Amino acid sequence: MLKDFKRQKYRLERAFVAIKYVVARIPAIIVSPLAKTGTIDHTQYDTASVLRLITRRFGLDTLSGLKQRDDALTRQGGTAMGDLTNALNLN
Repeated sequence: MLKDFKRQKYRLERAFVAIKYVVARIPAIIVSPLAKTGTIDHTQYDTASVLRLITRRFGLDTLSGLKQRDDALTRQGGTAMGDLTNALNLN
């Protein structure tokens, strides 16, 4: 019984490690008169991308929380999240 428990524990630990490193990408559909027609944008966004867009569009100071998150992502070898400008015609 102890052997079965150890085997099951090992399987669960391996599954946890596998899940820990899986990154889920969720597609988004942008509905706006400013959206680029027929474009597929592969930029990574998060829920704060709207805030990034507002601060960039209106020349506001970057929010400290957004800056900290983007800095942490780049320190870990990733890229900072986008601000939706690649998906919109803002000219």
